[in-house]
Amino acid sequence: MGATGVEERGSEAGRRRRRRWPIIAPIVVVVVMVGFLLGREVYWSLRPVPEFGSLVTDPDPSLTGTIAFQEVGADNCVWVVPASGGAARKVTCPERFPGGGTLRWLPDGRLQDSWYPGPDATEAARSVIIDVRTGATTDVPAAEIPPAPAWQEHPAGPGGETVADRSRHGRLTVTLTADGRSRELLSVGAPSTYSVGQWAWSADGSFVVAKDDTDRLLLITTGDPSTTRVLAEAGWGAAVTGRTFPASASTG
Repeated sequence: MGATGVEERGSEAGRRRRRRWPIIAPIVVVVVMVGFLLGREVYWSLRPVPEFGSLVTDPDPSLTGTIAFQEVGADNCVWVVPASGGAARKVTCPERFPGGGTLRWLPDGRLQDSWYPGPDATEAARSVIIDVRTGATTDVPAAEIPPAPAWQEHPAGPGGETVADRSRHGRLTVTLTADGRSRELLSVGAPSTYSVGQWAWSADGSFVVAKDDTDRLLLITTGDPSTTRVLAEAGWGAAVTGRTFPASASTG
């Protein structure tokens, strides 16, 4: 076979490769982009959970009020902790509750813990009044149990303000919206799945309490600048009152 035949076959192979490239190139681009995006998501998901200062070990006396919250675990015990920080105090572990209750402060400074069954449950709602100083509980008659509160993803504060969190591109952002204007309270690197919720406002709107995905209770001040600190290492279902209670009143 002569050189001319070899050259013709080489030229034809080159033409075939050139014809295939417009088809192959978009596929290569798509594969590279998908790999990049998946790799980026994996990277963001592996970011460490953010660390915050601790009110447990470093109290802030400028914060006033008391937060009640549920224990994370099977006992559903109720704890209280000053908004200023320090050690939380176990108040009581209400009996006969199939699950964690809904906490709310009463005007006289006592705490009401109510459990509401699901729509298909056969059990009735239950509620107790708790004396946070002594831990004593009093059953609430069925006819006097308040209706289950409507769930709100972003409950309004005392002045109508709201807070919302957003986790995107490996960063968690908490935004305060008031009078039609928004301002960041927190922006921190975090896993793409990390979030905060279960918001509970202080009576004067100076701070909000929320639970993060690791069950920490965070206290976020709404001033400018804002600070975010750990109020309790494990808890949920917080309720806030402007009242303060003596730390020495312990019930186990």
